[in-house]
Amino acid sequence: MGPEDTPPMSGSNAICVATVLVETGLVAVTEPETVVMLEAPGELVEARVAMRDGRAERVTIRNVASFADKLGAVLEVAGIGTLRVDTAYGGDSFVIADSAALGFALTPDEARDIAVAGARITAAANEQLGLAHPSMPDWEVVSSIFRTFAHATTAP
Repeated sequence: MGPEDTPPMSGSNAICVATVLVETGLVAVTEPETVVMLEAPGELVEARVAMRDGRAERVTIRNVASFADKLGAVLEVAGIGTLRVDTAYGGDSFVIADSAALGFALTPDEARDIAVAGARITAAANEQLGLAHPSMPDWEVVSSIFRTFAHATTAP
């Protein structure tokens, strides 16, 4: 999974930034926990860094507000057919497709086929569905697909 656009909030990037800030001393460190506020394009994000002996052991992020946008949406995908998918936002925007319904067992030998299908599904979702963010009207893109879940939840 990899976005084509810069997301308003990246959890993995926030974890990395919080770790660097505390371990390099760029912010005042308190043990057992240091709280760091990060300014992401989507909004402020709180990172709680569990510390021991000046090292980060664990980072917990309070992410931006997340929501499901469309549930059980019908999507026509070239070379694949008609799918029921969900779109959602959680710092980035996603189309969620059931990999089992696509015939994938999620084994390493399927990696290329999954990537190709994911790119097709993401492109179709952008063309046909988009995303409606209530407080960021300019963020209309579906930038990634969850293609690692064997059974995504969708409406019947």
